[in-house]
Amino acid sequence: KEAKQKYGKLIGEIGSAIDERVPAAVDGGVVAKEIREFADKIPETGPGKVLREKLFSNADDFDAIGKMTFEQAQKAKETFKFAATSPDAVLNNQKITNKIQSILSKKMEDAAEDIGKTAPPEIKELLSQYKFVKGKYASFTSASNAAADYFKRNLKNRFTSASDYGL
Repeated sequence: KEAKQKYGKLIGEIGSAIDERVPAAVDGGVVAKEIREFADKIPETGPGKVLREKLFSNADDFDAIGKMTFEQAQKAKETFKFAATSPDAVLNNQKITNKIQSILSKKMEDAAEDIGKTAPPEIKELLSQYKFVKGKYASFTSASNAAADYFKRNLKNRFTSASDYGL
């Protein structure tokens, strides 16, 4: 968990350094387009209708924002959360949150790639560090999630093990 936090902080620091040199590199309009494409795949009935409306509203917000810095995109990603719903919902809101955060992450990576094509060596070095640190963060996130899942399954098995109750 500490390593994940360390790399998360480094991502922010490197992103800020990039923002100073190349402000407003992440295109909110492209984010909005992908959110709309995702929303179009959700059924227009029942709870799907409400989710679609919220997603289209969020897409409009990203259109209105326009170009964003890496810091702004990261903050949008961190604060973008749909309220939890029951696990049997048509489309689990956590999956929606993950999808939107994934879209933002991808657009940030795309922006870094685009900047790198014509950037001076100083910026290319920052972008290289950014990609490296994001990769490390993703690795630690995966490991942390796997450990948490293992712990939950193990704990659940302890509560449901018939041998523990003399059966």
